[in-house]
Amino acid sequence: MSIAGSYKHNRSILADLQRGVEQELKMSTTRLTRYLQVVATALIPMTSSALGAVLNGADHGNGSIDNIAYGATGLVSLTPLLFVKAVGSTEDPNVIASSTDLSFSYRVTGFGSTIATVLYSVRNDSQIASFDDLRFIVDAQADGSNTFRDQPQIVWGTAKSGTPDHYQIADFTFDGPLSNSAESLNTLTDTDSTLCSTSNGCDADLGLQWNLGRLAPGQIWTVRVGLSDTGTTLSPNRYLQLNSIDTAGTALAFSGIAVVPESSTLIGIGLGVAVFSLIAYARRARDPLGNSALTPIAMFWNGWRSRRHGGAT
Repeated sequence: MSIAGSYKHNRSILADLQRGVEQELKMSTTRLTRYLQVVATALIPMTSSALGAVLNGADHGNGSIDNIAYGATGLVSLTPLLFVKAVGSTEDPNVIASSTDLSFSYRVTGFGSTIATVLYSVRNDSQIASFDDLRFIVDAQADGSNTFRDQPQIVWGTAKSGTPDHYQIADFTFDGPLSNSAESLNTLTDTDSTLCSTSNGCDADLGLQWNLGRLAPGQIWTVRVGLSDTGTTLSPNRYLQLNSIDTAGTALAFSGIAVVPESSTLIGIGLGVAVFSLIAYARRARDPLGNSALTPIAMFWNGWRSRRHGGAT
């Protein structure tokens, strides 16, 4: 084949590959975001023991974390709860997982930054059975100072994809732990304790809840909870904030976002196809004379191959 013919042939291959890559990447931005979120969080080490001084408290290894410092004098403790219709009660997610085909895990990141996050994941390990009516609740028992006088602020706009479905604020001292109410009612009530709305504040206990209609076999449902003392939120239109009455500048923003479940197999296939398509595109994006095509991917690939093989292409 002549040089010109070979060049045209390679150009044709390149065009076909480019069309293939474009088709793979033409999925919605939302789906791509979900894929990348799952992959990125998979790179964060699994939490299994105390995380050290940055938390000033204890990680119990079950998703509950005590005495997370915020602001000048604040401490907050997180407790996750899960309701599943098939079980019929609200429990520690690990207890639910131990009696069903569900598995539960969590990862933490961002402590010491403007927002700390805990990613909770519920996976359906069954190959045939779905789970219906799931409710994931996170209880944040917070104290802005040792006087336990805080004033909550509720920001609860129109629901959007992934935003919390329900909230509740209780006075820990007079109402008891919010987790007790959640376990009794199997839901949060979209209410604020009367005492918490007074100028004296209260010993506030905050809760956020996410609902899921069905978790199909192989699917993973993730809920990312954010804690910030700078006003940063994961869900800007739905969150709870707690302001210390006694310590100026000590405030906690409690927010979160859920990711619509995706099949773990589908996520792997989608990313794998995209990556290998890009590699194939880069390997073939050269003309017959060995010159790199004017694409960053091709230039990177060819440069890497050149260094690996001692300059030979």
